[in-house]
Amino acid sequence: MWLAEDASDRCIAIKFIKIGRAGRVSEREFAALKLNAKQPEDINALVRVLHVGHSKNWLWYTMELADLEEDSLVPRTLARSIETRGRLGTRESLDIAERLARALGAIHEAGVVHRDVKPSNILSVGGMWKLGDIGLLAEERTELTAVGTPDFIPPWGPIDRRADLYALGRVLYCMVTGLPARSFPTLPAELLTPERQRETKLLNRLITKACDPDPDARFQSAHEFIAAIVRTRSEIEGSGSWSRRRAVLALGGVGAVASFGFAPWVIGRWKKASGAPLAWTPLFDGVSLQGWEIVNPWTFEPWRVENGAIVAREDGEFKSLVSARAMGYGRFRATVMPSNDRGRLGLTYGNPGGSLFLLYEDKYVWIKGAKDPGAPEEPGRWRSFPGPVIPRAGESITMEIDWGPRLTRLIVNGELLQEVDGQPDGDRVGLHVWGGDGGEFRDLEFRL
Repeated sequence: MWLAEDASDRCIAIKFIKIGRAGRVSEREFAALKLNAKQPEDINALVRVLHVGHSKNWLWYTMELADLEEDSLVPRTLARSIETRGRLGTRESLDIAERLARALGAIHEAGVVHRDVKPSNILSVGGMWKLGDIGLLAEERTELTAVGTPDFIPPWGPIDRRADLYALGRVLYCMVTGLPARSFPTLPAELLTPERQRETKLLNRLITKACDPDPDARFQSAHEFIAAIVRTRSEIEGSGSWSRRRAVLALGGVGAVASFGFAPWVIGRWKKASGAPLAWTPLFDGVSLQGWEIVNPWTFEPWRVENGAIVAREDGEFKSLVSARAMGYGRFRATVMPSNDRGRLGLTYGNPGGSLFLLYEDKYVWIKGAKDPGAPEEPGRWRSFPGPVIPRAGESITMEIDWGPRLTRLIVNGELLQEVDGQPDGDRVGLHVWGGDGGEFRDLEFRL
């Protein structure tokens, strides 16, 4: 990529591609250049190609020149803006997202997908944010391979227009939190203050819809996304939250303490919506495994009781311990202590064949039900997300599952971490430790 001046003394960017050495890449890029010409003039949110030329050995094209960082030739990108400023304002973030959604809508209408929407590919041109990296534009087909950047690629499904909108949802997450996309769904503390509660709930609804792992549950078109952005902006303005916080500056160095969910937002410590909760019932007497059944008894003493805790020995086997009786729907919690710094252990519910909520190395995972060993993995069966605290060896956390037929809440140290699908039946609860790991479980309790 080169900086140049055309005959009218206008500064432009020019890109050269050697055809003989990278023929396949140049063919793709040449096709993308043709698709770029399809964007309507009134959209003006895709970096424009001004001229295309080629010879036997070279393809070249000129483009609008991005604004440059002060005293440098580095283009100004949205990624750089977030890096230097931190969290962008909510109004500004929604305005940028709407502009980019309109750009995606225009190229989608032309039968084109972008395939690499991310902050570093969003350039400031004349003070306006535009989508760049036109070399990845392609005709929309359901069998497209996952070209792009991992943190902005959906976990499964075709790389189609819904995948572009998923990536834009991740971009919006980066703007409103100031965090990298890999931190999704973690929230900074600034968004959890009482005065921001309604605003955060509305942003959560918008972002989690765009970033739903299930492609059929996301926005199906840019038009849908735009309408949701407009509605969210209107609802936030109607709540008056912006007028109360005109002087709030960008976030800087505030720790992440909660997360966006895949269902309606709950702030702070979760409580039952109606009626006083029943008392917790202990499930472990601190002395024996009476009332518990070892699922894989062929391993040598996989579970034992030591110092008032249920201990899983470190070996190469998967270890499960389940309650001897069915508990029904309710809340199950335990204090969990991994035996190494990247432990993989946690709680199960709805056994046999139930779901798992595990601490898994540097994150948490939820695994929906069991599957036959030879069966293919089903989309949406695994979900992973960062948590407010990741314990090291010898450190403990309290993990809790509150589940019913329609919704399951995953809770860490009393804070709601995530909301996921419900469980078809109540049945038994249990403990699970990944092969090669070990750990301790204390204070096992259940309540309806």
